[in-house]
Amino acid sequence: MRSGATIQALDIQEAHFALPWSFERVLMSRGSLTKQQDWNDTGLALAFLDDLLAWHLKRWAECWPTVRAALKTPGRVPDLRDHDALGSFCDLVEEVTGPNDHVALLRTLIREEDEQAIGMT
Repeated sequence: MRSGATIQALDIQEAHFALPWSFERVLMSRGSLTKQQDWNDTGLALAFLDDLLAWHLKRWAECWPTVRAALKTPGRVPDLRDHDALGSFCDLVEEVTGPNDHVALLRTLIREEDEQAIGMT
């Protein structure tokens, strides 16, 4: 039987991954639209999608380091194993809004954790 702390940690982990996995699906869908632009006139759909996403992506890029730090506190989820999902999130942010300091910070955090073998899949 799992303890309440274990169940809470699993709930936190599930919630944490729901959003980046959604962003990963958007990245894949956006890639499909991008590849079809020349022959299927998806440029307007892509522009519409990017316009809808831009604010959310910028805001999450800004918040993610703080959210991760809170989740990684002792007794929660110290080893999130979220590098692949966050890498895809960073790719999406850069494709839609361009490079920014928040994405650079996330990539630095991932790289530093990789060097310490923390959070790897």
